[in-house]
Amino acid sequence: MVHSADLRSLIDSLERVLAVLSLDVPVVRTLVSHLALNPGPSADGQAALADVLAAWRRAGVAC
Repeated sequence: MVHSADLRSLIDSLERVLAVLSLDVPVVRTLVSHLALNPGPSADGQAALADVLAAWRRAGVAC
């Protein structure tokens, strides 16, 4: 993938990274805890992953 090198694109990209870093971590903690305690696939694990991806999408991350 080729990214634009202009200043506006760089600022937009940095804002998306900062948005991800500032996401509410309880959703991620829920997912990590579930994966550590329940290594197999489950509805709870899929729901936790969906919550994390939804939060990332709201922050502007394409996933």
